[in-house]
Amino acid sequence: MSRLAYKYIPLVSYTKALRLQEALVTRRIERIKAGGAEMGTDLLLLLQHPPTYTTGRRFLGKTDPEEKRRLESLGAEFIETPRGGLTTFHGPGQLVGYPILSLPSYKLGVRAYVEKVEQVLIDVCSDFKIKASTSPDTGVWVKEDKVAAMGIQVRRHVTSHGFALNCNVDLGWYNHIVPCGLVGKGVTSLTKEIMKRDGDEGAQVIQVDQALPKVLSRFGQHFGQKILAVSDVDPSLDAFTEEVL
Repeated sequence: MSRLAYKYIPLVSYTKALRLQEALVTRRIERIKAGGAEMGTDLLLLLQHPPTYTTGRRFLGKTDPEEKRRLESLGAEFIETPRGGLTTFHGPGQLVGYPILSLPSYKLGVRAYVEKVEQVLIDVCSDFKIKASTSPDTGVWVKEDKVAAMGIQVRRHVTSHGFALNCNVDLGWYNHIVPCGLVGKGVTSLTKEIMKRDGDEGAQVIQVDQALPKVLSRFGQHFGQKILAVSDVDPSLDAFTEEVL
């Protein structure tokens, strides 16, 4: 099985992260061609974005210019992406994960991969004593509110894009869109759920840095590997990410 590493970038623009993902996928595919699906290093890229609205691939080149201007006037970027899913929001206080994985190395199809990542996030919620689950709609939910969004892309069996776990993100940004196109459904965060459970006064605010080690632990558990920093596992891959950024 290929090695699995992670890299955390505290804050990076969505445009730079998109360019980095594309470069990492191309590099991973080239390594697979050279040595096979189980050779090389898979990377879990973890980061935060400044305020950004994104759409999925069905809207590539089809965004209403007025809608784009409206959302940008709020102080956010607006970017069309090649991932699955509809419009969502990324911002500080949200832990975004972009796994660059060779699916054959884990003997996974696309649906099974999505389900495995969803289970990772359900277990992270459980670590904070929050009961979450899946639903017919993609993502991870606390009752009727989405706490983690999912939207992936797969090219030649290599994954990109991924998940966004709301830790203490400002949920007010979601009021300006229909999140993921789901009318009547809400959004929540780990912090909001803890405040609902424990009361506003003295309730714990869940920072991204607190969720990060739990995501790494659960991801390693479900994908059958201990995850180490990419600088320790594959310095050449670490140098490549820095060069692209």
